[in-house]
Amino acid sequence: MAMTDFSFLNLSEPQDIGGLSFSLGPRDDNTQSDSRLIPNVEVSMPDDSEQDQQQTRRSSWASEDGTKQDVLETSHKTAAEEVHSRLWYEAYNPSKTSTTSYKMYRRGSQCFQPRSHAQAIDEYYDEGESNPAQRIMMPDPQPPSLDASGDHEYCDDCETFGPNRSYCNVCTFSMCEYCWKRQLTHKNNASQNDIPHEKTPRSLARKTQAVFNPNIDEDERQKLHCEDVLTSWFGVHREDSARPLLRDYGRFEGLMASTRQLAEENHSYLDPSARYPSFVSFVGQTGAGKSSLIKLIIDLGAKTPALFDTPVVGAVGNTSPTSTDVHLYVDPPTADSDHPILYADCEGLEGGEREPVAAKAIKQRAKKAIPGVSDHSFHHVSERDLIWADKSWRKTREFAVRELYPRLLYTFSDVIVFVLKNPKVIESVLVKLVEWAAAALEGSSNQPVLPHAIIALNASENATSTELWDVDIATTTLMKEMSQTVFQNETLKKYVQFWHKRDKIIRTVEDLILSYYTSIKVVRIPTTGRPNLIAKQINDLTANIRSACQVSGRRKGDLRMLLNAEDMQPYLQYAFDHFSKSIESPFDFVQASFAHSPIPDDFGGNILKLAVQLMEAWKDRAGPRPIFEELAVVVASCIMLDATRHGILGESSYMTYCGDYESQFTFDAFREHFRNEVYVALHELLCNLPRNHLCADSPEINAATDQHKNKVLKPFFAHALEGNDTYDFSSHTVCFCCLFDFPEHTLPCGHVICTGCLKAYGHVTKEHTVEFWECPMDGKILGYTPFYLKPPHCGVRILTLDGTGGIIALGLVSKGWSVDDCTRKFENLCHKAFQERMMARGPFLGRLIRTYYHSLYGTAAIEGALKEAFTESADLFGAKPTSSGIYGIKVAVTATAVSSSVVLSNYNRISGTSLPYHFERPEKGCAELRLWEAARATSAAPLYFTPFNHAGSKQTYYDGGVHHNNPVKIADSERKLIWPDLKEPDVIISVGTGHNLTKLEKRKAAPFKPTATRGIIAQGAFLANMAKDHIAVSLDSEQTWKDFLASSKKSDDRFRYVRLNTSFPTDPPLLDDLSMLSELREMAKKQFAGQYQTNMLALKLVATSFYFQPDETDPLKRKEVTGYIRCRFADDDPRISALGTFIFEKTGIANEAYFLISE
Repeated sequence: MAMTDFSFLNLSEPQDIGGLSFSLGPRDDNTQSDSRLIPNVEVSMPDDSEQDQQQTRRSSWASEDGTKQDVLETSHKTAAEEVHSRLWYEAYNPSKTSTTSYKMYRRGSQCFQPRSHAQAIDEYYDEGESNPAQRIMMPDPQPPSLDASGDHEYCDDCETFGPNRSYCNVCTFSMCEYCWKRQLTHKNNASQNDIPHEKTPRSLARKTQAVFNPNIDEDERQKLHCEDVLTSWFGVHREDSARPLLRDYGRFEGLMASTRQLAEENHSYLDPSARYPSFVSFVGQTGAGKSSLIKLIIDLGAKTPALFDTPVVGAVGNTSPTSTDVHLYVDPPTADSDHPILYADCEGLEGGEREPVAAKAIKQRAKKAIPGVSDHSFHHVSERDLIWADKSWRKTREFAVRELYPRLLYTFSDVIVFVLKNPKVIESVLVKLVEWAAAALEGSSNQPVLPHAIIALNASENATSTELWDVDIATTTLMKEMSQTVFQNETLKKYVQFWHKRDKIIRTVEDLILSYYTSIKVVRIPTTGRPNLIAKQINDLTANIRSACQVSGRRKGDLRMLLNAEDMQPYLQYAFDHFSKSIESPFDFVQASFAHSPIPDDFGGNILKLAVQLMEAWKDRAGPRPIFEELAVVVASCIMLDATRHGILGESSYMTYCGDYESQFTFDAFREHFRNEVYVALHELLCNLPRNHLCADSPEINAATDQHKNKVLKPFFAHALEGNDTYDFSSHTVCFCCLFDFPEHTLPCGHVICTGCLKAYGHVTKEHTVEFWECPMDGKILGYTPFYLKPPHCGVRILTLDGTGGIIALGLVSKGWSVDDCTRKFENLCHKAFQERMMARGPFLGRLIRTYYHSLYGTAAIEGALKEAFTESADLFGAKPTSSGIYGIKVAVTATAVSSSVVLSNYNRISGTSLPYHFERPEKGCAELRLWEAARATSAAPLYFTPFNHAGSKQTYYDGGVHHNNPVKIADSERKLIWPDLKEPDVIISVGTGHNLTKLEKRKAAPFKPTATRGIIAQGAFLANMAKDHIAVSLDSEQTWKDFLASSKKSDDRFRYVRLNTSFPTDPPLLDDLSMLSELREMAKKQFAGQYQTNMLALKLVATSFYFQPDETDPLKRKEVTGYIRCRFADDDPRISALGTFIFEKTGIANEAYFLISE
């Protein structure tokens, strides 16, 4: 039965094919049809034909009891089913026609012609009639399946759909089980060109073919390269003769954020602080197949391949380099786990100065698609001048690939996969493997763990001996064959001598490799033709990669150098900074860790922080011994001071502190000496305390404080600054006055001290005011400086603002704006910030522009407006006290960094454990955010504004509303850490951005839907998911408030926890709908003005402006408690006058105000 391509049939007219006629039109009720097929198709059968007699015989198996059925009925039914099956197949496979049945495929000397299912049944019965005995033993053939959905596939032999079809990698046909067994080549397990006929899942065959023989033209390949640019991690950008730039494209933090979102959509909880990524770098010569291997790993490992980006493989026969720079991809099975594996695809070695195919494609398309784009690189998040590129040969592409990329990748990789395509040049590859590692190892010091090495022998011959496909055997064989190369190859001999000078004996090439790598494995990947073997070897490769990553992770954990995703980002940025300045000087992991300050916030860690700063101030003038001898007296004095503050008596108790510190210290050579120095100094200081007490006639705490400042701190810092008086001894994580508490108060000189030291070295005039005159560290006169502290009996009032309320909060507290000022300045800022990019609103081109720039609106406009509003130099943390009376109020905003939420604050507090967010507090002030930068970070709404890249902290921030649009839970958590003794706050007020009340109860969680595309569209979809729908966000904020109230037993006082949120009759306006600002303001006023809830809240705020302070008599010894009613505001605070006016207006002249005190 022949049939032309279905796409060319004219179904409006009756058609006659193989004796069957059918037409598209109104169907007669008596006509047989299948609703699963094409609707309104009428199939009619001829009354009489020889074919009917054959069909009668073919259909006899349909009767279970063996009785014969009506000849004409069964003939029509079977024939109709076969026509329907063919129609279905042709409709969904327009490129295939029934002429396939007549193609001849040669397998050696045999000819094979696929047969129809009807022919198979004819032969079956003919064989049974000629041999009845054999007929009885033969199983009945199964009827053809008409269901082409699910796992059902087409059999190219009998031309029917059904389950359990097997694809033959040699015949390139899919066959059912019956047809497969009929072929002699399959029965005899024959081979052709050393490739056996193997049953292969059709999906596997498609995936491997898409890698090795992709059926795409040059235009499609160019488009794929343009989409793949979004996977760029970092690279060198060159423009004319200018100095090259090292650019970071933000791929790492983007992957961490998107994979966390993927985990949430899959209902997997991931602690942001407990995600530890591993890097696997694929390196090798140009054309070795690095991109092909990564694509195979991802496509074969992904349940939903469309979710994951893959590299673009090079065209067959093209010798030009394919990819450019370094791209980053995620391993699908580990993407949503707490240990994601990331694959780095490095530009090929020995590619020369030829421009890669990807670079050409991107350059051509970018200039056409995006107006104003002059270069071919994707929009970067940061860039650095390559200072060392001062010669023309240092500016070349080859130099960057050979010298820069290895240092960066080797420094952070857990596994290095060196891909080789020609095993005959394995010696040169081993040389490259050693050279590549040696160049990188010379560029780093204190590297915690050496990476593992895997040699991937790509495109190995299918005729390779079976045992060599085993990884262990392949490794042993290759290392044995190349064992003596170290004494024959001139380059390797140099490295052998290098290690010999360092008292390490190298006997084999494996010994040499293991000097640069933790382990070495060899994995063979076959060439095309055997998909099953390819899949097996890829599985072996990924298994070895994951095993090596686990070993590396455990080792780093033992050394306390296992970095989570948040900590990894600053390390990467420091490495970019370092290698952009010099590729000769080593990158020191310990120095990088000091800059990021993962040092524990305990007494031992605090001493180490002071030792690091003393080392930096003295530079090369002193070694470890004099540094710790200098520190011994300071440590002893700090122990003495803390002991007197807490009433700890006796030398043995003091030495307990010193002992606890010792266990944190790692310089074993100085341990005993340091202990003795501290003990001697502490003993002398304790002996001086009674004499000071008698002479000064003061309590012991005052004597210890005076001795610590005048006898220890001033001499120490004076000596420390000799020869380097410009060095700033300051820390934002430890008070250098006592080494015990965290710093909170910034002195005019720039030093930051804790509250205990503020009270000890200042003059407490009232319960909440401290006057300061002199710096206790260097003795500088500061002049009169007042500090406001929260009285111990005063409650806490908390205000949280949804959405962009972070900007308003910063204005209210840090700038002292009034509510009216905030309203006016915020509206002015909005009009200046929302400056739309040219052509960014278009349907397709606009989408491309928004994805290219990560935003709809320009960056310069919003940053300029924020600098104008908050001033460019104002600090968020470390701001000096002012006379405005606003000092002492704590403010924090939320942002999103890498894959978790972060809190950016103007205060310090004790460290919390198991928090769903990260409290950002760097060690040095240079890494702190300015006030305008905090506002920029908290308002970087995805798709609206670009993420904010902060140079000081090396972090990239998105809008905090991505994870916490309503920050009430974070605010309450911070309140408990700052004031752990307070059970409940006086009041918590949560202000929303508005919501559609009618939709609040109707909303349901949307099911997870995989992204349908990759590349630039997938990136845009990810950003859109981060931005979320503004309606859903508003509803989420309301649900967050309900969850917060239900999470624990709150006070029965309904006005202690208040939520104010404007309700709309329709959906809330869009984030950038500036035309609605005035209307929203009036709507909120109308909704809340004069309401009972609003009036009661106002009275609650007035009442909580006062607190009760009991007298110092122990209340347990008395039946009644006496004390004072005090106001929380300072005497010179302008709010005092406003408070009095409000109380007077509410009570009137005739009514006297009174206080009701209750527990």
